[in-house]
Amino acid sequence: MGSHLRQDNLRVLLTDFGESLKCPEKFYEEGNALAEELFKTLQKKSKYSIAKNYKGGSFGKKTDVLEADLDLVLVCNKIDPPLKEVLDDFENVLTLYGNDLKIKENSIKKTERSLNFFFLNLIEVDLLPAVWIDNPKDIWKKIEMDPKNSFYYNPSFVDKQIAFLKSQPGDTHTLIRLVKYWFKNLYFEKHVMGGSAMMELISVAAAKKSKNGTGSRTILQAFHKVLDIIANLDSLRLAFRPEGRNNWRRLPVPTKQNLQNTKISDIVPKIIGLQKTLEKEFFIIDPANPFQNFLDENMNSLDVIHKMKTFATETQNTLSKLERGTKVGPAFLLALFKPHPAALTNLTSLLLPNYVAIDYEYPYSSPYCDMELRKQEVMTDRKKKNAMKVLKRRLLSAINAVAKGTPGKFTAMDVENAVHDCVEKSFELNDELGTVKRDGHEEMDITLSIPYKLCRQRLTYAVRFSMKWE
Repeated sequence: MGSHLRQDNLRVLLTDFGESLKCPEKFYEEGNALAEELFKTLQKKSKYSIAKNYKGGSFGKKTDVLEADLDLVLVCNKIDPPLKEVLDDFENVLTLYGNDLKIKENSIKKTERSLNFFFLNLIEVDLLPAVWIDNPKDIWKKIEMDPKNSFYYNPSFVDKQIAFLKSQPGDTHTLIRLVKYWFKNLYFEKHVMGGSAMMELISVAAAKKSKNGTGSRTILQAFHKVLDIIANLDSLRLAFRPEGRNNWRRLPVPTKQNLQNTKISDIVPKIIGLQKTLEKEFFIIDPANPFQNFLDENMNSLDVIHKMKTFATETQNTLSKLERGTKVGPAFLLALFKPHPAALTNLTSLLLPNYVAIDYEYPYSSPYCDMELRKQEVMTDRKKKNAMKVLKRRLLSAINAVAKGTPGKFTAMDVENAVHDCVEKSFELNDELGTVKRDGHEEMDITLSIPYKLCRQRLTYAVRFSMKWE
């Protein structure tokens, strides 16, 4: 196959795959309907005055990737951080009217800044109260005066965050989905704060026209560029300047050495909130909130940044080899989006299950993943919960690389082979180290069901993956 033809085929493959990663229309329809009922109930029953509501996150930005959650933001009048009393009130209302709102029983969990729960149809929800903003400058002053509570103000900028992403062209959204899909396959042993938002902003920067103005990059070139940017994350100075209505341009940030030649007031605080941020070696600034630096040491450690650089470099090398090779379809996608690190057995933040059972063709009717929890300890033991979550993401990735890489052509055996390879590599299985059963699910601590659809048969099945710890 000629190099130009292969490049064209890979471009089509990545574009189609990126488009296929959108959540199904049913997710949007059901999510919107359930959210509207929830908004109405809280507006009527909460003791707080709710001025506006938004569907934020990837749902609102239309940058969702597979099993996306639903971020619901309620902008309230006359509240200030911390928001414990607001969350307590919202929790009481949702608990009281949970049946009417179709909230899964006993699923409501409260964090410092949000409520997390599931609807009965298994859509996961993060509900965040937000402080009403009359003038952004007022919020900026509050953040400067009280930086330890700055994260409480982020949901207040949700409308601007949505507008920024919605202003980007459709092919940029496709690139964002690919990059977020890649990012979901990485494991850092600690939470990466703002990881999804960082991938979105880096993708927007990478998708912009090339310097010579000859046109936009192809999705393959842009994905290369994303990996290159992340591989050099510790020298990235990324911020965006608004230019007219719903138009943004990347700010040509001066180097530290050239700051003396810069009119600081043109940048601080409108684009980059603090001058000390402008003087840093690297940063990624939220276009909606100039005080939000995703690479600040208080958000993400140097260890996280180093791992992101390492994973991007490894993927860049893999992509270059794949471009010169012959793999196509699912084989190409599985190789490109393989998890990092490959094996999980030596990671101290995880406690992998001792026993696993897998059913590859379990009859299923829902388009959403399900979880049957038989032992509550799985969700309260941090290491077990981490293991469950990372294995679920890896299985989702393996199944969807097959199901969406060759839509209408793959078989249940293709799914089984991909899942088996994923489990084998994650657990480093060999002849001396354990076996995987096909039955005994009811004896396990937890069971995950991950759906896929065989188009030729028009039937939906699930990979049923069960885990048990000694």
